[in-house]
Amino acid sequence: MARTCSMLCARTRQLQREKCIDYVSLMASGRHTSRPCRCTTAAAFPSAIPAVTGGAAGTAAVVRFPRRRLDTKLAVLLLRSAYEVADELDFVAMDKFQSTQWKRRAAEQELYLKTLPLRPVQGDLSDPLYFDFMVFVSSVVTGELMQRGEQVFTELTGADGESRTVRRASEYSDNKTLPEAYARLVGDLIFTRLRDGFEDQAFNGPMACPRGEWACIVAGVQSMLDCFQTGGFALSLRITDADETAKKLRIHVEGSATLYALAEVASRKASPPPAFVEYALLAFLRASGWNASTAMRLSRTGYDLDVELVK
Repeated sequence: MARTCSMLCARTRQLQREKCIDYVSLMASGRHTSRPCRCTTAAAFPSAIPAVTGGAAGTAAVVRFPRRRLDTKLAVLLLRSAYEVADELDFVAMDKFQSTQWKRRAAEQELYLKTLPLRPVQGDLSDPLYFDFMVFVSSVVTGELMQRGEQVFTELTGADGESRTVRRASEYSDNKTLPEAYARLVGDLIFTRLRDGFEDQAFNGPMACPRGEWACIVAGVQSMLDCFQTGGFALSLRITDADETAKKLRIHVEGSATLYALAEVASRKASPPPAFVEYALLAFLRASGWNASTAMRLSRTGYDLDVELVK
């Protein structure tokens, strides 16, 4: 029954872009009882992409107050996770992705540097001014290339012109679904690496809550926030309200290392946003048996994040 349900739902998902929940055979009093297969539509589940409002745009979005230096390993973990997922989704050749990113960086950099109070250290990912700009460029390029994603392409694999033909998986064939898939996969990867370690560095990320109890969820969310704060990602990340009855959390993030990127990407109505913290939190919640909707309200110095849990 489980195998049959999985096959039927996989077909439904492929044809109708639905998310599947399998109802499998159960044991009752020594006899098998079964329930029919049912696939629930993706629209029934909250988006993995937070709604973003507020913030400034253009030169007004440039951060002019001191922020913490990032742990380089954390910065690499975040950027590499985003890059690896873009590669995994196969919507563009990665040599084209890299060249497009380089050109966009060159086009945007002069104005960005002119508005800064200090000159960032080029290539130093621990410098929040440099990291913020690189995240902005990567996010904009990723979103633009997703919109015109290719199904089949040739990708260079070697310095001597070696190449291979890449065909995108049918599961991700619709370009409109790419931002959502990207958000979930990036979140899963960040959560796993914060929990299990990355390049021989431990981050002490939270384990999933096996029974999804509220106290465990709140503690796990704060533990995830602590991972980012310890790594210098923000001046502070903390839960400011936890309503067990409504299953809602409010989180405040001050002085984020991606504050410029978040505001500028939102002002350009690009998707997906560079919401590393939010993607990781949602991955933790999914692993703990919860879905959640998220909404960010940006200010000039930080943002508030509302999280509403649903089963």
